[in-house]
Amino acid sequence: MAFVFTGTATNHVDLLDKIRTHLTNAVVMGTQAWTELGIVEVSASERYCYLRGPGLSATDEIYINIRQYENSAADYYNFQIFGAVGFSAAQTILNQPGASPGSCVPLWNTAIPYTLVADGRHFKLIAKVSTTYQTAYAGFILPYATSLEMPYPMFVGGSQKDPNSRWSTPNYTAGAFFDPPQTCSYMRDFNGSWLEIANYENYSANSRQEKNASVMWPWQYSISVGNNQDLSFGMLPAIIHSNTSGGNVYGELSGVKYVSGFNNAAEDTITDGVDTYLVVQSGYRTTIRDYAAILLG
Repeated sequence: MAFVFTGTATNHVDLLDKIRTHLTNAVVMGTQAWTELGIVEVSASERYCYLRGPGLSATDEIYINIRQYENSAADYYNFQIFGAVGFSAAQTILNQPGASPGSCVPLWNTAIPYTLVADGRHFKLIAKVSTTYQTAYAGFILPYATSLEMPYPMFVGGSQKDPNSRWSTPNYTAGAFFDPPQTCSYMRDFNGSWLEIANYENYSANSRQEKNASVMWPWQYSISVGNNQDLSFGMLPAIIHSNTSGGNVYGELSGVKYVSGFNNAAEDTITDGVDTYLVVQSGYRTTIRDYAAILLG
């Protein structure tokens, strides 16, 4: 079971503080509470936060690091999220053991309604910035492999290609972790390298240039589906697959499903048996292929 936290942060700085508070709250999360290994004030406009998740049985060590930074002249106030395989207080966020490339989550310096869904293995962030939805996934996936084959099945994903982007970027350098643009989301491969997961190329125009190397299914396709006959919504798992090394189907994101945008909208909820899902759109996009359902709990 995952834990759900909701609220409104006063700005991007407060949002990081709320994430830290929620993830380390042992009263709520019990043995699945994360440990904060350090919070470093780099400057008045930049902080590094180092976190370690315990897994579901409190025996894992899952390292996620968040950079909170801003440039008021350029009007961006953002996060970068990094995966790692360990922690060293002597190193910067870019040089942590086995650090991934950064995944950008563009925010702003005013009120941010948010939903944080977390367990000991991972967390998902949905942040509403104006009329856009900025999203992140950080931590382990559900691998289609044994723990010996894939001992550290980490995925870090954001919603922007450029770490210095503004939230209002209106082109195909922006997206979501479930339908990621190029240089936005990464998975740790069997050999310990970081594999870029991208459904489309960075393209600073309003047209989509598909990629097919290492992708998130089924958003890689333009699927035109509507409701089921009983007006319910069919949902499909978010599966990472690649043609690298002869082809691999790695696994799926925890608590993330594809759902059609037909007769659907961001912040709607879907009930599937005893489960409730929150509908989230990809950034500013609202076409039929641009939605995911996030399990609440």
